[in-house]
Amino acid sequence: MKKNKILTINCGSATLKYSLYAGEDELLRGNVERIGEKVKDHKEALKIALCVILESGLIKDLNEIKGVGHRVVHGGKSGVSKVINAGVIKELNKYAVLAPLHNPKNIMGIKAAQNFLPKAGHVAVYDTSFHTTIPDIAKTYGLPFELSKKHFIQKYGYHGTSYRYIMRELSVLKKINVVEWIDKVVICHLGNGCSMAAVKNGKSIDTTMAFSTLSGLIMGTRCGDLDPYLPYFIAKNEKKKIEDVYDLMFKKSGLLGLSGISNDMRDLTKSKNKQAKFAIDVFCYNVQKTLGGYISLLEGLDAIVFTAGIGQNVWQVREKIMKHFEFSGIKVDAKKNKKNELVISTDDSTVRVLVIPTNEEMMIALDAKRLLKL
Repeated sequence: MKKNKILTINCGSATLKYSLYAGEDELLRGNVERIGEKVKDHKEALKIALCVILESGLIKDLNEIKGVGHRVVHGGKSGVSKVINAGVIKELNKYAVLAPLHNPKNIMGIKAAQNFLPKAGHVAVYDTSFHTTIPDIAKTYGLPFELSKKHFIQKYGYHGTSYRYIMRELSVLKKINVVEWIDKVVICHLGNGCSMAAVKNGKSIDTTMAFSTLSGLIMGTRCGDLDPYLPYFIAKNEKKKIEDVYDLMFKKSGLLGLSGISNDMRDLTKSKNKQAKFAIDVFCYNVQKTLGGYISLLEGLDAIVFTAGIGQNVWQVREKIMKHFEFSGIKVDAKKNKKNELVISTDDSTVRVLVIPTNEEMMIALDAKRLLKL
């Protein structure tokens, strides 16, 4: 049986990641970088991607692509992926103010894809959708209620497509007895962008990345949570515009700002610089503190999953975080950890600790396949 081809598109601020699928089989993936510098815009980037796909010989012409799945960072309060129409575009523009670095680029990618692939169906897959189950008590800020209601101010949560994939994999692992229980899970999505989620009975009950993608854990270049007075304080004392302060917090902080060397954890773990070591320690402390809090929220724990660039590849970070939980019976096998094995906990550990590479592209492709009935 011939499988329909599905393209996935993930438009970042200066990148366009793409994958070509036939059913659940990934045929090709690539990344167009430096958009705005070497590449004019996202339309030009998509044109380059489509040329690469055609040159690969995997398709003879673009009409073979029957569906396109678009990663969209902010879907507001929407809990499901949607087939894109004028109403969906209007909704994405509405929420662009909540994700100014992401949604406008996502919309550019959608319009470019509709232009190049007019016969294909297009689907929006929201990063926020997994977290619509977070209870009101966890997503509400201590601001005047009417103000929050007027401006849609609440915890939304991100990296939802990654979390959905991890829970899908855990379900498979449970069926083959790799894990016994997955009712109470903490997932650590640690990459250049970082977040954690507490998942109970398959549903998100809390997450670190909240109203904006700046919040929560320390990240590659993003500062994470701060005292809310600090943006005003920095603007006033450094004589900066508030826009410049947030540019600093988004692009010049986090691991990069703390180390003064790099936003890449691989560079920092190799460095002998004391400030690089300190940056790693601060990063791990933030994860450790959050993990402890989430165990309390879940009232116990079945599994901890590390995923994304840092989480699934940098054993030193996992080691630094997990050593603080040995008192509770959660133990990591040092040899398994250094090899990035699937299960890195010891046989007598009270909680399973796993390393699962995420695959957001597959989830996007599967959503497109399901909604477009391909």
